[in-house]
Amino acid sequence: MEAAEFQRYLETHQNLAPRTVKEYVKIFRKFSIKQDFSVEAMNKEIKRYSMSKAIMYHILFMLERYEDIAKLVRAKQIPVKRQGVYLDKETLKQIIPLITDTTWRTLALIQYVTGIRAADGIRLKKESFKQLETGDIKVIVIGKGDKERIVFIPKIYADQVMQFVQNTYWDTPFIKTRSIDMATAIETNYHYYYMAIKKAVKILGITNEFATHDFRRNFADEAYEASGRDIRVVRDILGHAHEETTVKYFRKKLTEEETKKIAKMMRGEG
Repeated sequence: MEAAEFQRYLETHQNLAPRTVKEYVKIFRKFSIKQDFSVEAMNKEIKRYSMSKAIMYHILFMLERYEDIAKLVRAKQIPVKRQGVYLDKETLKQIIPLITDTTWRTLALIQYVTGIRAADGIRLKKESFKQLETGDIKVIVIGKGDKERIVFIPKIYADQVMQFVQNTYWDTPFIKTRSIDMATAIETNYHYYYMAIKKAVKILGITNEFATHDFRRNFADEAYEASGRDIRVVRDILGHAHEETTVKYFRKKLTEEETKKIAKMMRGEG
């Protein structure tokens, strides 16, 4: 199978945006597999580059090997240890309007005001958003382990968010590129969201590697100060199970008194 043949198939048989087709073909050219499109060979490529799983789906559809789709492995993400990037509030806010794509600009705004994870934002549904009489928006977020929690979007940003959500055709507003399973859809759309953030940050001249999770880090740090430095409040807002996880999000080191306090919490004495 040649790259040109694969490109023609995507353009004529799949409902993909032109830039998505271009990206898929670009990755396709990097594959080591040529004529050997066995499941084993395809799974090796998926392990090399996680986004390739979405491409493998399309290849199998093109070859009409539908029964092999279930045999594809789940892409393994290699965790990258990196220092969090903390910005002052005004600089942080400047990133959002520089994101040209409305979908990713809205998602960045939601992350900025709620501190949710990017992946949790991508899987949000239209029904997750409910505007209250106060003008604020209540959002039901399904996080890790399918745990449900509630966050709020302040009235000042409500119209912008609701207008986007209500005008989106799909039930999942932040999934632009569709895949057979939700995990692959989240992974693929996260890639495009991350690239949009990266471009906006570059325009601002920020040299640090600001990533989507840094919206969450900055939110946690601000919430910590706004709550009177109450770790348990921030833990609940972020949906963490343990205080020791929450502490890692703060840019400032805890005082001796706070360290003692969290030690008591962890022993169940706080």
